Amino acid sequence: MKSEGFAFSAEAFLSLFLLFSAAFFFQPSVKGPDFERLYALQKSDDVLKVWLLENSFNPDSMLSDLQLAFPEDCVIVELRGIALNSCPKTSRFVSSIIYPLDSSLNEFSVRLTVYY
Repeated sequence: MKSEGFAFSAEAFLSLFLLFSAAFFFQPSVKGPDFERLYALQKSDDVLKVWLLENSFNPDSMLSDLQLAFPEDCVIVELRGIALNSCPKTSRFVSSIIYPLDSSLNEFSVRLTVYY
């Protein structure tokens, strides 16, 4: 007798069942991108760009800008290697540094570290 279609043997059915169940239960844990880190890095770079474009490195205005840009995060700014503020640090952070020139064309550093 000729049959249309195909038929699975018991071994083939069991093998397919084990293959699909293994694929379902043992999925690899793929970690996606860290969007919090990316967001903190973009915000810190934007703040540094604004300071650089305005050429305003007044410590009081810098600290008020940081309170506006990072209301919930711990942010430490260092101007010429001296920390202007302090806060409790966490294990997750991003840090950016720029080297602007003053009026005498001397280079100095501004480092911004965001703990998120």
